[in-house]
Amino acid sequence: MNAAKHADIRVEHGVSKLEKKGEGFTVHLEKGDRLDCDYLILATGSHPKGHALAASLGHAIVPPVPSLFTFNVPTSPLLDLAGIVAEDVELSVGEFKQRGDLLLTHWGFSGPAALKLSAWAARYLHACDYRTTLTVHWTRDDPLSLKRQKPVNLPMNLWKRLIALAGIPAHVPLGHVPNKSLGRLTRSEFAIEGKTTYKQEFVTCGGVDLKEIDFRTMESRIALNLFFTGEILNVDGVTGGFNFQNAWTTAHLAAIAINSKKL
Repeated sequence: MNAAKHADIRVEHGVSKLEKKGEGFTVHLEKGDRLDCDYLILATGSHPKGHALAASLGHAIVPPVPSLFTFNVPTSPLLDLAGIVAEDVELSVGEFKQRGDLLLTHWGFSGPAALKLSAWAARYLHACDYRTTLTVHWTRDDPLSLKRQKPVNLPMNLWKRLIALAGIPAHVPLGHVPNKSLGRLTRSEFAIEGKTTYKQEFVTCGGVDLKEIDFRTMESRIALNLFFTGEILNVDGVTGGFNFQNAWTTAHLAAIAINSKKL
């Protein structure tokens, strides 16, 4: 107990149940204790227990699914080019598209473009069990422009491989290549067969429905004096850094709101 800050910190005390008592709450701990409080913040991240506690207080939960992951493409003919970065490419799955740099890996694809696409298409990818077709547009250039020069944004080793995959003999000048073959140079399709996380770290989309939250204060619109912060909410960013910022900012807003109520 820190008397100066009036903070009672308890570690390894699981919460078994929450009860709304008038304008306050009773927190039932798994070890048998009960705590009464005027205000309650749920900051459990994407853990299912946090979602269950929020639901017990009347909140709707958008089903969580993984977000921010890389793509497993075991049949990719580019696996041996791991480490190469293709700049400013367009990736698409289903109706979802994202542009950015693409990192070739020994398991498939990573980099900003892949991570952004995994975030925007998280529910689509989950619904198809992470097995779908990934389309890569390697350049913004019109295929016919390739008769003048190769795309400047593609590394030479990748460019040579794409030429080979398009079935274009290396000794044939691009000006003599049929337009249909040129199209295969700028657009490739790959079979995604799963997702990969980096060091087991990833973000989830899903959580407490945002319609039920006042984002000026992070207070529940369902239960007075209940607040939510961080990834328990149906909020996810396109990089992990944005998700950290979401946690810090929402906690700051909730703390200000509670302090204002106490005054």
